[in-house]
Amino acid sequence: SIKVLQVPAINCPECGIYVSDSMNQKVDEALSIYDVTEYPDEFTYEQLLQAPVKKLFNWK
Repeated sequence: SIKVLQVPAINCPECGIYVSDSMNQKVDEALSIYDVTEYPDEFTYEQLLQAPVKKLFNWK
């Protein structure tokens, strides 16, 4: 498992701090697009967005 830190969140005075559904979706999409295999188990959202794109096809 991994932990993505410093994900942009909403601070609601009534319900506290939470991550919106759209931000959760962006994190999920980024995890499927970017290669984080060389990252430690914890990294920031910014580091996630700077990771190299996964190589899905092995072109020769």
